[in-house]
Amino acid sequence: MAAILLDIQQGDEIIMPSYTFVSTANAFVLRGAKIVFVDIRPDTMNINEDLIEDAITNKTKAIVPVHYAGVSCDMDKILELANRYNLAVVEDAAQGILSEYKGRRL
Repeated sequence: MAAILLDIQQGDEIIMPSYTFVSTANAFVLRGAKIVFVDIRPDTMNINEDLIEDAITNKTKAIVPVHYAGVSCDMDKILELANRYNLAVVEDAAQGILSEYKGRRL
């Protein structure tokens, strides 16, 4: 649904962690997007927020952080990058039930 609402088109790029469930990527691939995988942090198994900026191009449309095993991604850094580059953020919080980031539910 998010890919449709964002009007993802053939050739658009979506940034997500290299360690994720295939359905997260497939949701965007089915709309024609190219997935740009970013390595994860070994301490959280989440996307390494310090590597995202290097993956951004003029074709990038969204960042898809995946909160793994109830551990939240560093959303401050991710949202700052998204705002700076005018990108959408689609959080995959399927494993984040009852988890929080700075007092807010994932």
